[in-house]
Amino acid sequence: MKNKYRILKIAITVIILGFLLSFSLKKFSGQKITDDKISVKMNNEKTPVDFINEKDIREIVKKENPSGKVGDLNIPALEKKINNLPAVDSANVYLNLNGKLNLDIKQRVPVFRLNKDGKDFYVDEKGTEFPISKIIRIPVCL
Repeated sequence: MKNKYRILKIAITVIILGFLLSFSLKKFSGQKITDDKISVKMNNEKTPVDFINEKDIREIVKKENPSGKVGDLNIPALEKKINNLPAVDSANVYLNLNGKLNLDIKQRVPVFRLNKDGKDFYVDEKGTEFPISKIIRIPVCL
């Protein structure tokens, strides 16, 4: 008899927890990602280069998630798209529990510039070639 009540209590507890979890997930996925809920950090440890800026990253986020809802955001696809940019060395995209989208981006740091067959490009410290940017701002050290 005690076992039946114990099983009944456990079943009711699991059902209540499942209901609360589904309610909170539904509320969380319906939240909007606004501009103030997007945090873009450009990690430029060695040299402050700007091959890509925060505005470009925000545009990519808006294109990948036109509805602006947390539930419609495909984080792995967004991270892959940012990682495929030629000036990006690595990107880490994640959501906080508050619905804040964080993007940690490390840009490539050029070591030297080459002109091969009339095409200019940079080479980073890993030997990866990437094209010349239109918005480049590299500080000149004298």
